[in-house]
Amino acid sequence: MLSPRTVSSHLYNVYPKLGVSNRNQLRDLFDDL
Repeated sequence: MLSPRTVSSHLYNVYPKLGVSNRNQLRDLFDDL
């Protein structure tokens, strides 16, 4: 089981690679796919 903190940390590390800076932009990115 992953803690919410672990998930947040992984997302934070992925944001720059995807060119986003927050969860809303990440959601929009996947909505466009």
